[in-house]
Amino acid sequence: MLTQAHANPNFAKLITTEVFRTGRRWHESMRLVREDSMGAFADVVRRARPDLDAGLVGAAIFGATLMAGLAWLVLRFERTFADLKTAVLASMSGLLPA
Repeated sequence: MLTQAHANPNFAKLITTEVFRTGRRWHESMRLVREDSMGAFADVVRRARPDLDAGLVGAAIFGATLMAGLAWLVLRFERTFADLKTAVLASMSGLLPA
């Protein structure tokens, strides 16, 4: 997700602003994008930690990754893309095996 956002920053900003909006004509399409994205994280959690609520943990990882990536894209912190990926992965250390 971070790599795609880095490669397509304007698209990432657009998706981020629309993914949680309601009342738009394209709300159903965005719901599918959101569920697909969160589902990818949930699948990893489900395989690695079947004792956890994969949907909830997947949503938490999705949200944390989305916010970190958006902050990096919009605010352009004085950090590299590699720093961003390291920070996101560090925030999940211990949750999933390497």
